[in-house]
Amino acid sequence: MKNIKEILTVCLKCGKKADKKHKIAFGMWEDTCDICGRKDWCASAPHDFGIYSTKEIEENDKVQDLL
Repeated sequence: MKNIKEILTVCLKCGKKADKKHKIAFGMWEDTCDICGRKDWCASAPHDFGIYSTKEIEENDKVQDLL
């Protein structure tokens, strides 16, 4: 089984490139992007942009979207 890097935190630039949810409001914090490695303003990759690195994360996010 391959090691899959979890993508949980993403900067706005990388998030917008892969955006599948098109949200207009979300929480942000300064962190390191799991895609490009830059320290920048970031948000939740799965919850805010629909970027899923595993099926488990995708399934959990579907539940969170219902709450």
